[in-house]
This record gives sequence, structure tokens and C-alpha cells, in this order.
Amino acid sequence: MAEQKSTSAYVTVACKIGVPWLDLQLCEEREISENTQTGPRQIKQWVKTGKIVRLRGTSYPRGQTPDGFPDRPEMLNGYALTRNVPREFWERWLAQNARAPYVESRMIFAHEAVADIKAQSSDHVKDLSGIEPIAREKIDGTDTIVDSRMARSTNQHVAGVQAASRSAA
Repeated sequence: MAEQKSTSAYVTVACKIGVPWLDLQLCEEREISENTQTGPRQIKQWVKTGKIVRLRGTSYPRGQTPDGFPDRPEMLNGYALTRNVPREFWERWLAQNARAPYVESRMIFAHEAVADIKAQSSDHVKDLSGIEPIAREKIDGTDTIVDSRMARSTNQHVAGVQAASRSAA
């Protein structure tokens, strides 16, 4: 079945990376001369070029927001949405970055319709980007780190890692 090509000039990008924003820029290949010990040689180099497109990430400061910090991102199933990203830019950037881990793991993707983003993001609600804050929970009244990224003791007699006390000594 042939994929239907949309006529919309813009897409909405969904990003689940725990940063305030992510700047995307296209690159172009250039051939440059590099000096070596045996003389110059021609090499290919990718150089950033053109307009920067800023995507919203999921991170937002706690407490007092710094002056000039953007408003809270629009969220859907754990993804921050950035609307009105030029389709041509997105398709070219995606082609250049198709093997990036955050693209392959679906931490960032785009659709024309928000309903399509909702459908795709619902399949990845529990997926983590790996840069979220460390997970904690109360166990027996003690603030304990329960994050799977933390090292675990191989000694059965050693208890789990506990969070430091917040009271001043």
C-alpha cells in the first residue's frame, strides 16, 4: 500500500527528552583541505547551516521560574509538543539523523495531526530517555532511591541506597 503524501507545510514534533529545549539544525557536506604530516589531503566534513529550529523538551524548573524562561511545554503522554515545525526542515533533519539513538528509540518523532501523535506516544508512555531525574519513593518511612539505573549491591546483606537527609547537621 502506498504511503499517502500530506499537503500540509507543517508538522507537530513530539519530544520525550528531559531538557528544556533542543536546537535542531541541518548540516551540509563540504570538502575541505586538511594538513597532515605528509601534506594536505581532502576530507569530507559536515557543517551546520541554515535556520535553527528549537523544540521543547520535557524539563521545566521547579520553584521560581527564571526570567525569560519559556512557558511550560504542551504535554501529551509524557512528550512535549512543538507545533508548526516546517515539514521540509523536519524531513531533511530526520533523514540526516535517522540513526541517532533518540530517533531510533522514538524519543522524538513528528506527525501532521496531534491525534496521530497521541496514538504513537501511547505505545511509548513507559519508555525512558535515560536522563530523567533519579526516581525515589518512601519505603518504611525512609526516602529511598529506587531507580533501575543505580548500581545494586551483589551482597544480600547490604541494604538499598537511601537518599541523604535534607536536614542541616
